[in-house]
Amino acid sequence: MGNFSHLRQIALTLLAQPALSGILYLAGGALPWILSGEDSQRDHGDLNFVVEGRDLPVVRRCLCAAGHYRPELDSLSLPCNHRQEDYGLEAVIDGLPVNFAPFTVENEGISQRNFTLAALAGFDALLLSRMEPMSKADYVTVYPLPGGGVLPALRLEVVQAAKEHSDREKD
Repeated sequence: MGNFSHLRQIALTLLAQPALSGILYLAGGALPWILSGEDSQRDHGDLNFVVEGRDLPVVRRCLCAAGHYRPELDSLSLPCNHRQEDYGLEAVIDGLPVNFAPFTVENEGISQRNFTLAALAGFDALLLSRMEPMSKADYVTVYPLPGGGVLPALRLEVVQAAKEHSDREKD
């Protein structure tokens, strides 16, 4: 059996934190499973969130307060980040890597940033994806959860498009 219930609990706990409410959106391969309420029956390697770039300092403060912030997992600490632009950060929460990737809405499109770490992917890299035309409402939404509650998340269509273009086998 996988780690799905553990992953789900971490996701819902983060989304329920008052300081993070309304700024975090669940993303990635676990999203459809959490929305369906079904256990994926597999191990998920990580958990992914998107957050507007202007709100990343709030995320960092919350992670620091909870003891989850590690500078070496922050894009601002990467040697290749010469311009010191924010491409997000990773945290390890209860043994699970959790990624927080910033997006911005500008010029009738979405710019999504992320990064890789040599320690996790074999190389350091800063990544930028531009999607046009796209509004924030086209990118993120709030879904109802089975049994009540809501889940702020990347739109499923965006997750599907990203998975189809990733050339990765899982999900």
